[in-house]
Amino acid sequence: MSCLEGNAGTTFFTFTVTLSAAYRVPVTVNFATQDGTAIAGEDYLAASGTLTFAPGETSKIITVEVIGDPTREPDETLFVNLSGATNALIADGQGVATIVDDEPISWDGGGGDLNWSNRFNWDSDNLPGPTDDVVIGAAFSGMTINHDAGTTSVRSLDSRASLALSGGSFTLNVASRIDGDLTVSSPGQLVVSGGLTVTGQFTNSGSVIYYAHITVYGDYTQTADGYLEAHMYYQAVSLDIHGTARLDGTFYVATTWFLDSYLVLTCFQRSGDFAAVLYPDGYTWSDEYGNNGLYVWIYPGGGW
Repeated sequence: MSCLEGNAGTTFFTFTVTLSAAYRVPVTVNFATQDGTAIAGEDYLAASGTLTFAPGETSKIITVEVIGDPTREPDETLFVNLSGATNALIADGQGVATIVDDEPISWDGGGGDLNWSNRFNWDSDNLPGPTDDVVIGAAFSGMTINHDAGTTSVRSLDSRASLALSGGSFTLNVASRIDGDLTVSSPGQLVVSGGLTVTGQFTNSGSVIYYAHITVYGDYTQTADGYLEAHMYYQAVSLDIHGTARLDGTFYVATTWFLDSYLVLTCFQRSGDFAAVLYPDGYTWSDEYGNNGLYVWIYPGGGW
């Protein structure tokens, strides 16, 4: 099992101890925590005691408190051991738990360039991964961080710098924010799974795939080479542009459910249309542009 450490206070592990069957007599068993890479008193609070199962009871709970702190460190493990059972035998006497460090990885520019893939640009000297919240602070406002190769997936991004994706794949798994410009150019690909806010300009001449809302406070410009794909399998999503939408290239609406007159793109004003709007095979569809965006009607099957 695992739990997030937290920045302060305590969080909890809950270990469940079970009997294979209900007994007619009381059953007792001792328990005690044991350090792995986690240290009692620094990373968690040591716990020990005796569990007593009354006749007919089959489960008991052991709670271990984890000490939160703001220090970046590796994930750490601890154990809970069982011993000294009465009126029963111990089949599995050890549980293991992992304390997951949840401090954000921050950009410090220590690598001397603006390349996302230079691990020395991060305070951990390691590249961010799928479980990491990433922060690029105000000290880097006005700069542009470049991602030009590789596959990157992070939990979230909170950036005061602009971001340019010119190669590779870049996935945001929960709600993220870029206080600056965002540029995606071929062969770069951006995947938005949990929502994204861009306060500056958003230019797409690469590939953008989104499963949650994208909000752009500046203009959105998609070139003839640009590709935009909206996934609406579980919810209706939209691209909301507070500035001008300059449209070209391809827009693909991926869905497995009925959308009735849904505004999939909103904007303050629009310049141009997508060169192509595509839909899944086997669906009846139509679309209509307005000054404030693009409506689609889509229905499974061959007719309304």
